[in-house]
Amino acid sequence: MPTVKDIYQLPKASRYANPRNGADPLRLVWGDMTTGGVGGLWQMPCIDTVNRVYALAGHAVLSLAGGNSITVYNKDGQALSGYTFNESNDYESLGAVATVSFPTKTATTISFDASTNSIKDSAAGLAVLTNCMVTASGAADSENNQTFKIITATASEWVLDGERKVKTAAAGPSITLAADQQQSEPLTARAKGRASGGSLITNPIGVAEDFLLNFAQFTSDDLEATALERARQVCAIQAYAAAGVLGADQAIGQTLSEMLACFLGSWRRWPTGQIMFVIERGTGSWSEGQSVGIIRSWETANAEVSQDSINLCNQAAVDYCYNQATGQYEAHDDGSATCDAKSQSLFGVQARAFSWPWVRSSSVVATVQALIVAAFKRPALMLSVNQAGFANLPAVPGDYILASVAWLMDANGQPLINQYFQVLRMEPNLDEPGIAFSLLDTGVFKALRYLADGSVLAGGAISGSLRNMVET
Repeated sequence: MPTVKDIYQLPKASRYANPRNGADPLRLVWGDMTTGGVGGLWQMPCIDTVNRVYALAGHAVLSLAGGNSITVYNKDGQALSGYTFNESNDYESLGAVATVSFPTKTATTISFDASTNSIKDSAAGLAVLTNCMVTASGAADSENNQTFKIITATASEWVLDGERKVKTAAAGPSITLAADQQQSEPLTARAKGRASGGSLITNPIGVAEDFLLNFAQFTSDDLEATALERARQVCAIQAYAAAGVLGADQAIGQTLSEMLACFLGSWRRWPTGQIMFVIERGTGSWSEGQSVGIIRSWETANAEVSQDSINLCNQAAVDYCYNQATGQYEAHDDGSATCDAKSQSLFGVQARAFSWPWVRSSSVVATVQALIVAAFKRPALMLSVNQAGFANLPAVPGDYILASVAWLMDANGQPLINQYFQVLRMEPNLDEPGIAFSLLDTGVFKALRYLADGSVLAGGAISGSLRNMVET
């Protein structure tokens, strides 16, 4: 049975008969990796030097018909053309991988023209290869038996760069032209990754689930189903889209953490041994009906209160659009559009820097930035409570609870009656029956409600702005 401490080892090129470098990993790709930054985003290993085949990914990817688009680059960052893409290739019967292959042609209709430094085919049977390398063999003149770079291409003529010159020779001998890209390596790519049912997998929880079940050899029984679906729904509501590449062997738990942290998510082992996912929802994305329990004022009489000012943040700066081929982030947002001016006037600019390798969308960045600032723009109020009856609360970390702390006042001098808190931690109390909860104040309370009879304005000046002081 796998554990989150196990190192997930990517498939290696060595499993094929003729790889360029057997130690090269076949990378795992999720989401839309065609956007953001410039050039290729990950390397493609050559898994067959004889037939010039490269692994775009160590698994099948979204098809072209399903909306995929593929761009392959040489080591100079130039886009190549004329290759064949196969989104699901059971290569050498070792399982489906996505491949890119380059052609070869043997014909007696091929000639060489020194005046235009080009290779021509009177039968117009050349592949339209641009920025590709091609190696000629079989020519009577040895000067033509070398590797050239194609600048422009049609079916009848390849115009070559000026670095190497051809010698004029008429058609006649059988010439072989092999588009061997060894001199252009490493080749890199942009493409869309894993699909399910013909649709691209982009939900961060869907990506984590796919990784665990289809690569890391976990089963659905290893995942806590309720938390899984709850986290998936939160990601859908927030329009989160994950996009990234797993390109190195590392612990399964580390991979999960790197993915989920980009979306204010986390994972932990539940007492049952199952993996539980949590995604921060934010106070604007949940309703009263999503509160899973109530803690009344008599239950908080002996609660411990603290404030967390260390993690104060009123501006979140983010690096995103990670390019694994270069090891660099290619986009930045300084957080000025989502900062909190009031907090900055009170506490100064408290900027925090984040790096999110699984995010490529500026809108996702802005959403997560706003959530961070909303949660940490003021020193967070922490509440630690423990009662025997708490063992029956159906809560998990990340859930919201309605609690009353009558002896504690808010900024307006009102008792914290019907205040919403988020569950951070839950620990069994070994000294007496019960569960010890660590709760984070959301700054949101249950408001008074009025009949829609016209006696109170619905604009928010009164309705929805006053705390309900009657404990639920």
